[in-house]
Amino acid sequence: MLVKSGASELYCGVIPSRWAESFGSLSGASRRTSPRANLEGIDALAALIARAHALEARVFLTLNASSYSEEMYGSLVDLATDATKAGVDAFIVADLTLLLRLAKMPARPALHLSSLGRGTNRESIAFFRDLGVSRVILPRHTSLRELAALRQAHPDVELEVFILNDGCVYEEALCMTTHELGAFCTTPWSFRARNQGANSDSFDRSDLDAHLADYDRWRSAMSNAGCSFTAGGLPSGPCGLCALSQLRDSGVDALKIVGREATPYRKLRSVQMLRAVLEQLELGASPEEIVSYARGLRATPELCDQRYMCYFRS
Repeated sequence: MLVKSGASELYCGVIPSRWAESFGSLSGASRRTSPRANLEGIDALAALIARAHALEARVFLTLNASSYSEEMYGSLVDLATDATKAGVDAFIVADLTLLLRLAKMPARPALHLSSLGRGTNRESIAFFRDLGVSRVILPRHTSLRELAALRQAHPDVELEVFILNDGCVYEEALCMTTHELGAFCTTPWSFRARNQGANSDSFDRSDLDAHLADYDRWRSAMSNAGCSFTAGGLPSGPCGLCALSQLRDSGVDALKIVGREATPYRKLRSVQMLRAVLEQLELGASPEEIVSYARGLRATPELCDQRYMCYFRS
């Protein structure tokens, strides 16, 4: 379904057998520990790889938790070895120790640096390239200007950017929390004002309320607008469609649609939306026409005008 709609690369997590029993249900092999964001084991991964390769699509395995305990590395290398035998095309990795261990594997797949790995500038990308990384998934906050500079500095490294769904209120690469117990960063704030001093009776919290309302709209946009859909059935949430012309000119290698724990419908509509705008680009649409088409396709001017959900606000 996804490949025939335009996806040429798929990424997924795996819950190895007895992982939860050994390390606990909140200690995942990847950033997402929920069963709905992972395959059930290596057999399921092998079946996915075979099906995807038959459709000429590649499969990447996420081993991208921010860090692991020492006891986990043996199981992770075993999982990577089994995935390699199954034909996986790349590992998406964040933890430096795991990256070093995977780099030593014989006949290993490609190594991709997760956005959690902090490939944030020319020096860090050079560091990871020298360790064997062939692609860097850039942080969500990377600007078009920064992207162009990174492309120029590292023509030998593939660059991947976020294009649809799933924002981050802070900076994911510096976050050591988990969303499985509820993300505190997307929880609405509330305040109780304590007035002190001679002018306490004149306190006016209208400005504070206005700022909090703006913050709440931004927070909602960053969290996929509650995983809602537009009236036309397209997913709401962070978006970079308007910048596709500039991303093409910058030499971006891959566009990342986020949400492996999302419903099949949300994944499908995300791929279809991106494919529709890319087709306009391939037909020769100008940057201005791409913006107009993408906004018209979304048909949510109230969200686009706020610009809270824009990956590339410039």
